[in-house]
Amino acid sequence: MANEAGEKNSGFGVHTGQPVDIMKAMVVEPLRVKTQAIFSAADSAIMILRIDDVIAPS
Repeated sequence: MANEAGEKNSGFGVHTGQPVDIMKAMVVEPLRVKTQAIFSAADSAIMILRIDDVIAPS
């Protein structure tokens, strides 16, 4: 695999099915996007747990 070979900017090319350099392919995802996705997922999970507590009390 490309990452095992020391290529830290490698990714999967969906059009070719081959490993590509994501920096050369200009596929850059900012840290802010990933952080926001994690926070949103956590908030959604907490909301579901709260609703479940209200609907089905023991």
